[in-house]
Amino acid sequence: FYQGNTGLQVSVLSYGFWATFGVKEDIKGDSGVLMAKKCLLAAREGGVNLFDNAEAYGNGRAERIMGEAIRQLRDENPSLWRRSDIMLTTKIFWGGDGVNERGLSRKHITEGIDAALERLQTPYVDLVFCHRPDPLTPTETVVR
Repeated sequence: FYQGNTGLQVSVLSYGFWATFGVKEDIKGDSGVLMAKKCLLAAREGGVNLFDNAEAYGNGRAERIMGEAIRQLRDENPSLWRRSDIMLTTKIFWGGDGVNERGLSRKHITEGIDAALERLQTPYVDLVFCHRPDPLTPTETVVR
């Protein structure tokens, strides 16, 4: 299936890390990476190519676990985990406690994406979602 008019081929189903990895005690750290690898592999072998996350999930720990799990999976099976064949998405809004670490200001979008790229261990994400509307930032600023 194609995502809108982008030309990107995206699986009908996706796999995301909301309220799981990096949040629940038994799937944090190394145990989280091991479980994530099992789940990601099952999804990928089932035809899923879109993997979703957010800076707010586990305060960034979910992105770290996903990034490490995908890195290890790519090392184990490079053809199944080619970066050009998978889609990585993240969401921006709740990045931290600082006054400019929340919302959809140009500053937070830029810094939030940079931080997500580091946690996910990837040079780019394919799609960035605005996790919530920001009443303080005009839409024109957000989409610029």
